[in-house]
Amino acid sequence: MSHPYGTITGLDYAGKKKKIMIPENAVSTDKFKPRTKYEKYSEQPEITTKSGESLKTKEKTKKLSAAKKESPVTPIKLFAVFFALACLMIIWIWETNYVREGLLEIEKLKDAKMELEKANESIQVDITRLSDYQRIEKIAADKLKMIPSKEKPGVIFIDAEKAKSLHETQKTTIEP
Repeated sequence: MSHPYGTITGLDYAGKKKKIMIPENAVSTDKFKPRTKYEKYSEQPEITTKSGESLKTKEKTKKLSAAKKESPVTPIKLFAVFFALACLMIIWIWETNYVREGLLEIEKLKDAKMELEKANESIQVDITRLSDYQRIEKIAADKLKMIPSKEKPGVIFIDAEKAKSLHETQKTTIEP
């Protein structure tokens, strides 16, 4: 029987590639029997006990009985886990979007507040400018042809009863 790998290619001491043929009797073919990766790593050496039963078979029976006792992962359980994760992700995305919209709304309101404060300041400046007494005096003199009084303004106190009687007497004098 030939070697499972056929010929082996290697380098000699001179650095040239060289094909090496392995004679059939040199290497046992059982050691090179192709195995799957699961078989390679799952094999354990058999250890026999005094009773003659190998530890490997005891471990297999223990594993089988333990596997029966444990609940296996079923497709329904996997679906439930993935469904729960999907729901949590959807909720998280929704919350993130909700927070972003709230932050955008806050920024818009801050911008509107700044614009209103600027408008309020400009109105205050206009009020101050328009309520200046020199400006009012100039408009009164130029446009309304008013003359400033020579007397200082004073305060006159009027009694309410005397004002009524005075008002009634003025009505009676005007009517005839």
